[in-house]
Amino acid sequence: MGLVTISRAKDTEVRAGPRSAVDPLAVRHSADTNGDFKRGLSELLRVIEFSNTRAGSIRTGAYLAVTGTIDDVLSDLRAASASITLSRYHSADSDRDAKLSLSELLRVIERYNLRGGSVRTGKSIKGLGTINGFSGDP
Repeated sequence: MGLVTISRAKDTEVRAGPRSAVDPLAVRHSADTNGDFKRGLSELLRVIEFSNTRAGSIRTGAYLAVTGTIDDVLSDLRAASASITLSRYHSADSDRDAKLSLSELLRVIERYNLRGGSVRTGKSIKGLGTINGFSGDP
């Protein structure tokens, strides 16, 4: 058991042990709409839909955080040059620009294709030190 000090406006001390009290599966990826900590085909297709959002003929991948949809996200038709700040971002949006780029989409596809032996599992868990905070389930 150790002691961790988090420095902010006011120091906070938290006891940390070999097994954290926070379950890594407690944080789901935005694409995981059914809560099974896997990415299914319909969930992958939804992310592809957002990454294909266009403003005219330009693919922007722009989206908005909107409560009440299956994954609390909607496509946004704003211009490619428009920049906004959201209260929350899609887990795949690693650079937090409210747009899903091709490289961000490819990471979701990569996680969708994760396998356990010869079976596609699509499983992922919260992973520290990764681009978007999620890694394959070991």
